[in-house]
Amino acid sequence: MTTENTIKQPLIAGLLARVSTSRQENEATIESQIAEIKARIEADGNLLSPSNIFIDDGWTGEMLARPGMDAMRDAAVSGAFQVLYVYDRGRISRMFAYQEIVIEGSIKDLMAKAL
Repeated sequence: MTTENTIKQPLIAGLLARVSTSRQENEATIESQIAEIKARIEADGNLLSPSNIFIDDGWTGEMLARPGMDAMRDAAVSGAFQVLYVYDRGRISRMFAYQEIVIEGSIKDLMAKAL
């Protein structure tokens, strides 16, 4: 006998946010990205630790070597979170090939959710 009322366990989430231009920095779009992603994590019933928030403020999406990205990849490999939330895939990288490198290389065993 199966039951349809199974209890979903919350997942441990990671959050990656990035802005690259001074205009974006001045318009506080990094804060709006973070707020929207946090709201989605909460709506999904998942948990976010401050140590799993990875931010690249003022870094171009054409590079993969960024402080927040590097920290996120290290945390993913160590199992610090189970699902990664990003505002959109362009926050990982502007280049599709680089997006795939990160997703397949660092977080392939995790879920990735773009708003």
